[in-house]
Amino acid sequence: QLEAQVLYDSSEKEQILAEEEAWKAEAKDVEAAHKTSDAMSHGLRAFVHALLAGTLAVTAVVFFVVRTLLVIIIPGARTIGGFLSTKSIQEQDTIISRNS
Repeated sequence: QLEAQVLYDSSEKEQILAEEEAWKAEAKDVEAAHKTSDAMSHGLRAFVHALLAGTLAVTAVVFFVVRTLLVIIIPGARTIGGFLSTKSIQEQDTIISRNS
């Protein structure tokens, strides 16, 4: 009977140790899942920020192109076209002859 009691006590200790190991493993699993969740949310935020930065860059380029067209290229082309077109030269000759 003493031997049975010793075996029973040792099996209880082994069961308690097994339960503790199971709790530790479960706690590690929960911690790993939490870290994975944090990493995924961080990655998603980084992706959204990259999209916003790309959108801002495209907007800046479009603004620069449109501003260059409206302020420099179109007025310059009109001026050069005005000097080069024969109609404009004829109009200038007419204005000069009227003033004379």
